[in-house]
Amino acid sequence: MGKLADLVIQPPTATRYEKALKKFFGHLQQQKQHIGDSHLAVDQQLSNYLEFLWEEGGPLSLAGDTISAVQHHQPSLRKRLSGAWRLYKAWQQRELPARPPPFTIETLQVLLGWLHSKSPPVALAVFLAFRCLLRTGEMLAVTARDIVIPSNSCSGVLYLGDTKTSGRNPNAGMVSLTDPTLVFLLKAWKSTISPHTALIPWSSTKFRVLFEEGLVATNLQHYKFKPYSLRRGGATDQWLLTKNYTQVSHLGRWSSEKTLKIYIQDSVALLTTLQFKSSPTQRRWTSYWLDKCRVEPLSHRQKGGGRGRRSK
Repeated sequence: MGKLADLVIQPPTATRYEKALKKFFGHLQQQKQHIGDSHLAVDQQLSNYLEFLWEEGGPLSLAGDTISAVQHHQPSLRKRLSGAWRLYKAWQQRELPARPPPFTIETLQVLLGWLHSKSPPVALAVFLAFRCLLRTGEMLAVTARDIVIPSNSCSGVLYLGDTKTSGRNPNAGMVSLTDPTLVFLLKAWKSTISPHTALIPWSSTKFRVLFEEGLVATNLQHYKFKPYSLRRGGATDQWLLTKNYTQVSHLGRWSSEKTLKIYIQDSVALLTTLQFKSSPTQRRWTSYWLDKCRVEPLSHRQKGGGRGRRSK
């Protein structure tokens, strides 16, 4: 498990903090400064940096990661960076939230058709993220060996390993696969590759570039969907079908049902502003996807107890 110091924060958080610190130190270097030797000096430098990010149109997330990263690497500074945190809170209160809208199954199928024409495994990964409420990082980490589907079965399990909430939620490390179309496609994919093959064998950057290209190619770009819209859309779709917060919370590995309720209410509100009427081109992409993921032959063989074998 490594050193205790390496277990304080999750690896993705450590990576974010490292990137934030590099940018902060790069800024100090441009100003011909060294990191301050007192908490007052560091607080002032961070405050100046936040002012710089604000004026340059930088992201709020980078501001928060920078302050948190400094505190993480120098714990004695905790609760001693009041000036920087005060500016951060002021920024938080005045920035309009950039909430990605949730995908609906109708908009998703359009994108899936286009993605399948470019890379069937990537389309499958996106479908998996929607149905299993995966975070983008979780989707990008899925390999063939993480997917377990017994033979002659219409269901399976996806093992996620350590996730964002696995330390607080014992059920966060795995997801049930119950959608027959999804199971059919995953089983077909697994039969052609080695166990260590990643469903998306690309970097996050390359995937996001293709994702944006797909939105433009299918004329969905004005909805401002993001990869995280898959998890939001999947959770919203499940709740609209079941009206069961507990069930959706378990599927999405939320540690707090109260948090999920706020999340769903926000997503449903965003759906009311999403008016989608498919164009002829979008309908063609939807038809293409539905044709590629037809599952009737597999379903009939499984339900018929080997009927296909008797017909040979």
